[in-house]
Amino acid sequence: MTPQPSRPAQSQPDPGARSLLDREFDRRRFLALLTSVVGAAALAGCAGPTPLVSPSLIAVLTPSPTVPALPTPVPNGTYETLRRLQAIIRQSPDHLGSLAAAAVAGKDPAAIVRFVQDHIAELPATSANADPVTDVRWGQRAALRAGAGTLRERADLILDLLRQAGMDGRIVSIPRPASASTASPVAPVFAPDTAAIAAVWDAVNPAHSPVGNAPDDTGQRADAMTARLLAALPVELRTARLTIPPPGATVPAVEFTQGGVTKWSVGLGSGDLILTTAPAGLIGASDAVVPRASVAVSVALNTPHGAT
Repeated sequence: MTPQPSRPAQSQPDPGARSLLDREFDRRRFLALLTSVVGAAALAGCAGPTPLVSPSLIAVLTPSPTVPALPTPVPNGTYETLRRLQAIIRQSPDHLGSLAAAAVAGKDPAAIVRFVQDHIAELPATSANADPVTDVRWGQRAALRAGAGTLRERADLILDLLRQAGMDGRIVSIPRPASASTASPVAPVFAPDTAAIAAVWDAVNPAHSPVGNAPDDTGQRADAMTARLLAALPVELRTARLTIPPPGATVPAVEFTQGGVTKWSVGLGSGDLILTTAPAGLIGASDAVVPRASVAVSVALNTPHGAT
């Protein structure tokens, strides 16, 4: 287990009580921790100008060996605390942005394509008539954050990462390969450095309980509640029915140049990650079809009583 950092002598919490941090640490607990930080800041703001985090925060927060050393800015209350938590979360093994950055840093096209294949799930087309070559749901950046996207978004993400690695290219269209299939994405464990989190929380509440020690039965209780809710529904409504459009005849692929040599990547199936021979039937692809969103804002004014 990761050793916990030493803390100033404080009154010990009730051993029978389990705090937020004392439970097994997962994404839900981390989000709850962020909510607690913001809530504590709000209460501190109501009490007066005393900052949430003292000026000695920088000295208190000794980065973990797995977390790169940060600059030494002037602490800024809640913002500084959240910034440090953000740096910690980016070092979790499942942080897709960090994994993508590592693939880009290696400047290896195969590693970039493998990252997208392994970590970005394929979502079905947005409609039955959508063309997989141009179909976009929310864009490649959002697909990276969500870990899922359409075939075009996955191809756009590969191209975007290749460009960040110094290679240029374009999206092309090819006939759908017989082996074009996507496996379930790899799901690394959510494991931020609990010692670093405890160090951040020390500045807010030195008397907090250890981070991530006690088992958490929240998931089991949620499953039990779900079972009770489903039992209250008619049988025909207990199973969701998802209509998935059939795969299209063509798929997007990435054409790029590395060292003056043109190469291709489909990003699907179990074949070669990088092709040095142009796929049969290759043609230039159209621009992505980005859904349009309309936002209407209405303002209603209630005239004060007695006003003219």
